[in-house]
Amino acid sequence: MVNLNEDPLLDRKVQYDIKEDEPLLCGRRNKNSTFKLQLGGTGIVPEHCKFTLGADGVCKVTPLDPKACPQIRVNGKPLMYMYM
Repeated sequence: MVNLNEDPLLDRKVQYDIKEDEPLLCGRRNKNSTFKLQLGGTGIVPEHCKFTLGADGVCKVTPLDPKACPQIRVNGKPLMYMYM
């Protein structure tokens, strides 16, 4: 996964590897956060989502909190997901 940013000095500068046996957990940035991927901004919740890579090579994003659903987009499109 690659960070996209409107600032050309930051665009594509941060990359995250998603491994089949190790999900990438994402949460709100704060001094006590242990998430590898930490985000800031309106609508980002403390435990936001996780990315997993299947054996078939397909990467999946799963919300960790129902409040995160409206903020999660894949290629700019809203995530069509029902939180369980």
